[in-house]
Amino acid sequence: SSEYSAAGINSAFLDLSSVESMYSAITSLGELLGKEEEAQTLVDEYNSYIENYTSEATETKNVMILMAFPDGFFLVATENSYVGNLVKLAGGVNVYDSNTNGDENGFVSVNPEDMVQRNPDMILVFAHYSQDSAFTYMQEEFETNNAWQYYDAVKNHEIYYLPSEYFGMSASLDWTEALDYLKP
Repeated sequence: SSEYSAAGINSAFLDLSSVESMYSAITSLGELLGKEEEAQTLVDEYNSYIENYTSEATETKNVMILMAFPDGFFLVATENSYVGNLVKLAGGVNVYDSNTNGDENGFVSVNPEDMVQRNPDMILVFAHYSQDSAFTYMQEEFETNNAWQYYDAVKNHEIYYLPSEYFGMSASLDWTEALDYLKP
């Protein structure tokens, strides 16, 4: 941001890695742009929603979240990613919690042995881009790669594909729809 200052441009870094940090960014933007009241309204809506939100989960599920790429690979989403944050808010327990050293967006490449040992109850898949191709790749991966046959989630058909309209890289104001989607 020093390059921007040198050019006489005000800049601000917005952390959209979680719902909470997005509202923090909204507060900062409100102050920066003289829109404190509007920002506070959004923050109040957030606080009220979180207070009233209850998950329908009757038992805790251990979840592994995979971000699929259409060109044939995937990354694991830790609790520090946006989708990881949504799963936590919905009451899921990410097998790669916030102590997992991922990249700045909360993603990590993990070796298969480590993944098998974590044996999640459920696998959630979302697409980095090109949802149809990315999901097709993951479906083929689960069916044809024998390594996946050791997972309870795969044996019990507990694999869920999350629609791109709600589940992406960064927090957005439709996070409540995403949370409602995860609720069951």
